[in-house]
Amino acid sequence: MENRDVQTRKEEHSRFYNIDELYAIFLLKKNAWHDIIKTILGYPPIAMPMTLKEWKVAIISVGQEYESTERWHDYKTSTGTIYGG
Repeated sequence: MENRDVQTRKEEHSRFYNIDELYAIFLLKKNAWHDIIKTILGYPPIAMPMTLKEWKVAIISVGQEYESTERWHDYKTSTGTIYGG
């Protein structure tokens, strides 16, 4: 059942694709962090983004999650210099 839903969804979206949108999606995938794209490609097939708008939303939402889990520390040297690491 799920494969049929995915196929139907792909057929619906394929009518609306144009070369510019496909190229924009390609550029988004190429320039986003590898871990973000890897996470999105791990979505179940029915939840996979298909349009440019869906890809933008997915990349931003996954990217925000990565940023919130990064840890930044400020270090102070003995001379008083502060740097982030």
